[in-house]
Amino acid sequence: MEVILYIGLTQAVFASFLMFSKKVRHNSDILLAIWLLVIALQLYANLVGGKYEEFTYPGLIVLKLFPYTYGPFIFIYAKLLVLEKPIFRIRYIFHFVPFVLASLFFIFFMSREEIMHELRSGFLGSELSIYHTINSVLIVASINFYIIQVLYLLRIHEKKVYNHFSYDLHKTNLNWLKTIAISFSVAYTLAVVARLFNFYLKLENPIFEPYIFPVFGLTFFAYALSFFGFNQEAIFVSPSFVRLQRRRDRLELANEEQNHKTTRYEKSGLKDVEAKTYLNDLINYVENEQPYLNGSLTIEILSKETGIPKHYLTQIINEHLHKNFYNFINEYRVNKVIEMMKKDAEQSYTILALAFDAGFNSKSSFNTIFKKFTGKTPSQYRIENF
Repeated sequence: MEVILYIGLTQAVFASFLMFSKKVRHNSDILLAIWLLVIALQLYANLVGGKYEEFTYPGLIVLKLFPYTYGPFIFIYAKLLVLEKPIFRIRYIFHFVPFVLASLFFIFFMSREEIMHELRSGFLGSELSIYHTINSVLIVASINFYIIQVLYLLRIHEKKVYNHFSYDLHKTNLNWLKTIAISFSVAYTLAVVARLFNFYLKLENPIFEPYIFPVFGLTFFAYALSFFGFNQEAIFVSPSFVRLQRRRDRLELANEEQNHKTTRYEKSGLKDVEAKTYLNDLINYVENEQPYLNGSLTIEILSKETGIPKHYLTQIINEHLHKNFYNFINEYRVNKVIEMMKKDAEQSYTILALAFDAGFNSKSSFNTIFKKFTGKTPSQYRIENF
């Protein structure tokens, strides 16, 4: 097990260094780099354990309480990725209050002997003391509480992305973060379940060692973040977006999940006559100027080109066309591909070449979207119709 701890520790430090060394760093990158250092320290605490009494008391017990910070870290990291103005707020620090309180309790209300017992038994170890049990359950409860918040945040974000981008990339949908969040939750929950299982069945040779799950989980996380975290770019931050962004946009999108379709935009200030005018202007512009041929088209770009405010564009597409921005643009792209298939009767061009010319930027997304709108794969459609 020490080998895994050394591997995880090395990778966490290395990944943190990578994040700090990025040429263009955002607040989310800095937070992630700090979190990786915290993980490295916690892995070190598990590695050292209670081997050196003069060194481990009382500081190492604080390192072993770092899992209280994991939930807040992943939640704040997710917020900094999905917010349109990813600013670290001072109020975020209050999420770390449980860690501070737990540290103060262990330092000032537990004896040296009790602390050394906790250190020797290892985090979520097989020995069961009242302090250890309560601490383990609270840590897992904290992690799962924040993971639920992260999953809800990403669910809202997914809807928001399809009203913002006309293309689908892992850097915008954050499915990788969802996978890591769930894995994190599973690892620590299994640790507690295994610990209680071993204790109540009074197994002399436990089938599952509880500490295996968080140790492997932290090592996996360090490796995953060194790839996904380093390559993750700010989703909504761009010069044009910042200039166009307004506070009411953010409030409107945050409330979409809770409001009914028919009442969602009733306070937006857009009158029916204006909506019809904007809708006609939008349709005319898209059909005549074909902005969908731009594979990187976003609703901000379209707003700037049409002169229609972004939040009004979102409203008329959602409310009057009953689509999101993603489907609205990609339907035009599919129709463009079909039009080009018809003109290319001799099939001089590959389907993928036509797709790229129509504004698609990946084969997988093109195939998925084409079948969604036509009910057939691009190859089937070409064979049967042309």
